[in-house]
Amino acid sequence: MNRLSRLSFFWLLLAGTLLGAEVTGGAKYAGFRGLLGYRPQATTRLEDFPAAIAEKVTQHLKHRLGENFFTELEFTGGQIVDFEKLCQVSPRYLTRRAEIADYDVHFRFKRPDLGIVQYEAQIQLRTDGSIMKEADIPAFRTSPEKLKFLSFSEVKAIAAKAGVPGPIERAEMGYNQETDAIFWRLYERKSQGVGSTLYQTIQISAHDGAVVRKDEVTFRQ
Repeated sequence: MNRLSRLSFFWLLLAGTLLGAEVTGGAKYAGFRGLLGYRPQATTRLEDFPAAIAEKVTQHLKHRLGENFFTELEFTGGQIVDFEKLCQVSPRYLTRRAEIADYDVHFRFKRPDLGIVQYEAQIQLRTDGSIMKEADIPAFRTSPEKLKFLSFSEVKAIAAKAGVPGPIERAEMGYNQETDAIFWRLYERKSQGVGSTLYQTIQISAHDGAVVRKDEVTFRQ
């Protein structure tokens, strides 16, 4: 989870903690990498990217996700980095060219009936349009079985059987690159201390309900 995503998650989690309410769904949000001394060009439209880049992203995602799923996508924007200007203000990046994406494109899909408020993914490209970091969403075209998503209520029932009965105060979605799969992570409060809260977490496959891992995490206010 990048810095902006972590900040968004923290405030949402804090709000849930203060309210003590059980959630009914969750989401995944994309974020940006911070670049010292430089502010990339932000956009909210695919059309703001160079035409050749927009075309490469479109064709790649159609090939990766399949034509049918692609129609569900909504492009939410992204950012454009001018590497030359970046190095002018922050010369430290001159030797780090290979790790700086020129184009960061965000897109999302929603399944509110299943409790998926939104799943926002991103793909990073180099200046020539080649992929630097693959989209964090399964390759549905070659793995159509992953097009199946369990409902949030089904995921909560699986969590309860695995020893995390709730109430679930926070739920988030994520992507496992190794398994090329989307997962749910649910948070159940275990204890409340002075300035900190201990949560039991469970990670569950969004496709087949397999329990991936259980853990504990402490958040400090």
